[in-house]
Amino acid sequence: MTFGDWLARLSSDLGRAGLQRQLRPRSATSRLVDLAGNDYLGLSRDVRVTAAAAAAATTWGAGAGASRLVNTSRPFIYDTGLAPASTGAALEALRIIDAELQLPRRARGLAGSMASALGIADPAGSVLSVPMASAADAGQAQTQLANDGFLVGCFRPPSVPDGVSRLRVTARASLTDAVVARVVDRLACPFAGTSAPSRRRGR
Repeated sequence: MTFGDWLARLSSDLGRAGLQRQLRPRSATSRLVDLAGNDYLGLSRDVRVTAAAAAAATTWGAGAGASRLVNTSRPFIYDTGLAPASTGAALEALRIIDAELQLPRRARGLAGSMASALGIADPAGSVLSVPMASAADAGQAQTQLANDGFLVGCFRPPSVPDGVSRLRVTARASLTDAVVARVVDRLACPFAGTSAPSRRRGR
């Protein structure tokens, strides 16, 4: 058996076990509801944040900034700090959070209510871990949810230490109640012929 043959067999085995990962390119205009990322407060595309990023880039350029530990009097010289656009966006996001404290409360509240509806553990933050019966089920559920308009994360062995495949779902503060209801409905029975994940736990 050649090395190429071994790789082909390994790929085939992983595919049958539901452990073969696939890239899922997404355009900037995608209509998918992103529940897979870390945009917990829904500010990544907020016009105030993106405008602040653009303004910082216009003022300071596109290069990385300086570390205050290296030089506090001449910022944006060395490459040890954040790029100006990232810094501007982060500062504006902090201002928004300070003025709109309901955002983190909303994210946390949604996570709790969604977990309760699904019968899973209440997360400490705003990311839900939805256990699935198998790696193949997890991959199939992720695909079906994408077809229904929802982008969720999918973790399968060996990425999960306990061996339990699961979907990763972010309860974002900017989600409407109607969207949350749809998400919960689809997560309760991700694809035809499958029982709710809250009633099962497998590998």
